[in-house]
Amino acid sequence: MYCDKCHKQSPDNFERCVYCGAPLVEKKPPKPSRFVKTRRRLNPAVLRKRALLVAAVAALIAAAAIVTAAFTSSKPETVVRNIVRATESGNEDLYFDTYCDAFVRYQTEKVYFDDARTKEALTKPMRESDAFYRETCGDYRLRYHMLASRKVTGEELDAYRAYLHEYCGFTKNPSAVTVVDFTVEAKGEKGSYTSEYREFYCVRVGGRWYRSEKPTAVVEAETPAAE
Repeated sequence: MYCDKCHKQSPDNFERCVYCGAPLVEKKPPKPSRFVKTRRRLNPAVLRKRALLVAAVAALIAAAAIVTAAFTSSKPETVVRNIVRATESGNEDLYFDTYCDAFVRYQTEKVYFDDARTKEALTKPMRESDAFYRETCGDYRLRYHMLASRKVTGEELDAYRAYLHEYCGFTKNPSAVTVVDFTVEAKGEKGSYTSEYREFYCVRVGGRWYRSEKPTAVVEAETPAAE
């Protein structure tokens, strides 16, 4: 038997340890807990119902992921949609968020010198459009229609990136630039009015699309010097 005091082994029929004289106590294996569940085989019908339930939950999760991706994915049309939604609802925050942080920061530091004045200036077109549509159409609803989309590439892309650096304060190049044409139609009890937008620039920064300025100055694309 094993001695708990000196940790040495004595013969099994001894009542005391032959080394230290401590009493030897035979240890019995612990009784199984009454809370241990016994395994049982489930009815095949129950297993089928559980499998169907798991499949249904998985399908719902997949569908929710697809719907979420559809609404959160960003593309040039997302910019147009957000501008229209913001104007229709008077949501200045949504309208303001169509500009990327680099552009807002540059406007704040170089032009308006104040966050509130920057936001007021950049959301002014939304308020002007809302006032015009209300005067012309009454309580209105907006609907937009995409006319064309053109991806800016090559030397034109280089020139536009240089423009963003020099005139808009961008420190990093946008990963993509797209020019879109679209119309916005306002309808109300007084009538309807359609606004047409041409050469509307959108830039992708950090995986998301934002509105950008149409270039008002010509910036030559950098070309490698001849050797």
